[in-house]
Amino acid sequence: MNVYNDKWTKEKFLEYRKLKRSGYTHSMLKEHFGDDIYESGMYNRNGSTLPNILKYHNFVNEIKINPEETYYGISPELSSFFKEKTDYVLTFHSNNISYVICLIFFKINNIDTYNLVFTTYDQWVNYRSKFSEFIKSGKISTEEFQILNDIISKTTNLNDVYPIFRKISWILLDFYSKTLKGGVLSIGDTDNEQKIKFYRNIIKDSFTNVKESEVKFNGENYYLYEIPSI
Repeated sequence: MNVYNDKWTKEKFLEYRKLKRSGYTHSMLKEHFGDDIYESGMYNRNGSTLPNILKYHNFVNEIKINPEETYYGISPELSSFFKEKTDYVLTFHSNNISYVICLIFFKINNIDTYNLVFTTYDQWVNYRSKFSEFIKSGKISTEEFQILNDIISKTTNLNDVYPIFRKISWILLDFYSKTLKGGVLSIGDTDNEQKIKFYRNIIKDSFTNVKESEVKFNGENYYLYEIPSI
């Protein structure tokens, strides 16, 4: 999967981010970029910013999910950003599609957190490939960081959202209670407002008495989750 193409270039992506932060609405952005915006992966020609299944986000937000016991693989990896720290890559399958839950160690305003990212396995492989390419210079620039974020934030084509929700919920509960044991979870905001709502509700529905707070870090919004001991 390529992030950019002839119609949706890196320059257009950076311009999109700048306009989005300046207050441009979805309709204004579509008018500004024309049909090229559909090449970004953030919109479709039916007028939605999400696949059809995620139009049911209001339904998902309102229901309570019973976690479904799920087999998942655990791959501890050296932290991408902090020496002597560990990232965790959790893999599972649903409807014959491979998915990844990434818990990436990340300091936000000097708070140790595990940043939660959910994506398909293929998108994760693409992310790691680009990361390895960029890190060769010794550091990752702001522009390169945005490229990585664009890859990992690309909407997954969820075609069985209810079973996936149940599986993610069980995996988070199981892994958190056995491994993290009190660590703070975090999620970063994205341009896709419905997807971030989906993530937030997964965490809030999975844990009891979770405390959510919103903070700014390096000009970006993050949501932090303090969870009582399980």
